[in-house]
Amino acid sequence: MEDNSPSFLSPIAVLMFFIAGLLDLGGVICLILSITIVLAPIGLVLSVILDIAGLIIFGIWTLMRSGQIKGKSAKILKRLLKRSVLPTLVESIPIFGDIAASWIVTVYLTIKNDN
Repeated sequence: MEDNSPSFLSPIAVLMFFIAGLLDLGGVICLILSITIVLAPIGLVLSVILDIAGLIIFGIWTLMRSGQIKGKSAKILKRLLKRSVLPTLVESIPIFGDIAASWIVTVYLTIKNDN
């Protein structure tokens, strides 16, 4: 009998949840920095850097998760948009993006839907 349940405790899943947690925690820290008048520019710049890092890390991981990066380009683009660009758009919304746990949700949905 084959078990098709998601493997949330696999080493790669745990690593990606950890990275997602760090990025989302970094967003909360950026929000706290942005609330202060003096450190607001630093918080805004760090927030953009975290968003770009998340897009790159989870964009590549999402494409590689399928095993091979091949197939119709429309299918690959749709998967990339759904799994990494949309969370980046959520993260780019001021204040809401900093408190949203969209990277953790991205990892959860990717693991859940790929099995």
